[in-house]
Amino acid sequence: MLHFTRTKTVLIIAASVLGALLAVPSFLAPGTLPGWLPQPRVNLGLDLQGGSHLLLEVDMKTVIKERLGNMRSEVRQALAQAQVQHRGVALLDRGISVQLATEQDVSAARKALGELLQARKDGRANPLMFEEKVDGTRLSLTLSPAALTDIAGKAVDQSVPLCGAGSMKRA
Repeated sequence: MLHFTRTKTVLIIAASVLGALLAVPSFLAPGTLPGWLPQPRVNLGLDLQGGSHLLLEVDMKTVIKERLGNMRSEVRQALAQAQVQHRGVALLDRGISVQLATEQDVSAARKALGELLQARKDGRANPLMFEEKVDGTRLSLTLSPAALTDIAGKAVDQSVPLCGAGSMKRA
């Protein structure tokens, strides 16, 4: 059996009572204790409060590069179906460059790519998808500002459902 001296017993009881008194403010509502007593509260972090903040950002360079890569394949197929001779289809910063064999092939290429270069929006053709520039036998197709805005909007709309949050706001 353990025997403690009276001094040790009093110190143990005093430490226990003091610990209990210091823990009381954590169990009471704020403002119920007198103002002269310290009222320490534990600040809960964002994870313990039950909330979060999520910011989505679309890498537009990657989206545009992917869109132009797909368009490059479609341009090659359209030119092959129309039997238009070309020396190559290259990607530009925000567009596609088609090097044609002769200047007569430019009008044939523009005709072959006519439908492809128009974006479909709500069943109507939008002729502002690409801006065309002809320089000899080179046909340059650059994405228009309206097309860039449309591509960015679609990329954000597609990324929000992937996150599983229907009530998220666009930043």
